[in-house]
Amino acid sequence: MALWEGRGSSTWPCGKGGARAHGPVGREGIVVYRVTGWRTSTQQQTRLLSCAICSPLTKLFINDVSLRQFCKLQEQETLKDLYNQDDDHQELGNYYVTASYREKRLESRLSLLQSAVDEYNKAKNDFSAKATEEEMRLLRFQRKLDDEKGAGLQELSLQATMEALLALGLHKQAEQLYRDFRVPDKRYWWLKLKSLAEKEEWEELEKFSKSKKSPIGYLAFVDVCMKSNNVSEAKKYVSRVTPEQRVKAHLATSDLEGAADAAIERKNESEMGVVLSRCSASDRLLIDRLNRGRTCAAKK
Repeated sequence: MALWEGRGSSTWPCGKGGARAHGPVGREGIVVYRVTGWRTSTQQQTRLLSCAICSPLTKLFINDVSLRQFCKLQEQETLKDLYNQDDDHQELGNYYVTASYREKRLESRLSLLQSAVDEYNKAKNDFSAKATEEEMRLLRFQRKLDDEKGAGLQELSLQATMEALLALGLHKQAEQLYRDFRVPDKRYWWLKLKSLAEKEEWEELEKFSKSKKSPIGYLAFVDVCMKSNNVSEAKKYVSRVTPEQRVKAHLATSDLEGAADAAIERKNESEMGVVLSRCSASDRLLIDRLNRGRTCAAKK
């Protein structure tokens, strides 16, 4: 069977056994590589290795983009053989990661991912090696909680796993993930804030807000409370909002008086203008007060 055939082709000797491969000469050459059915041949490894000693052919054989693309779609094992032959550890690592997603059994998946880590280390790709190791840790963590709590976490991403744990009320386990995987503070706070608000666990939300200084500020607490139409809970956080955001916080709770006080105190004409735009004709006294405040701010 011809390995290569094309229009305007020549023949190169390749290997001790006299095996020949036909390849293109000239820009107009069209190469067709026959892979289908080749996996079953007992001479596959011999052919791969014999082709490797033929320098002009090897460059076409190994680096041909169409060949690799075909193998990715149709001949995964052949693709791995090509990467092994070329000592392409980066692509071998990628191959094992991709193969792991086709496995249903956790043990098989972890084995493939460990092979990927080994290849990434050989390729000196520390980032990919570490990311793959963390994926393995997450898979083991998910299996453990599935066995203990029936949480149904397999196949979820790190963020989706944390969201699921918070939704199930497993806050300690969610916090363990946050610490073990060094999840950014802001991301974790947003996830927990939204989860508690969606479940309307207002007491827990208040405790959470006081656990330490919020890395996402306190306007976010006002906003999530208002999305649940809970004005009384939202007002608990207005005083903790930074001065720069306090007008916005008061307006979010429809507190025009509080917004006017904050804007006048800051002597901010723009903020006073925003509050004025929210006033109605019945707010005559508040309008006059804001106008006076704008006049004083303009003089300075």
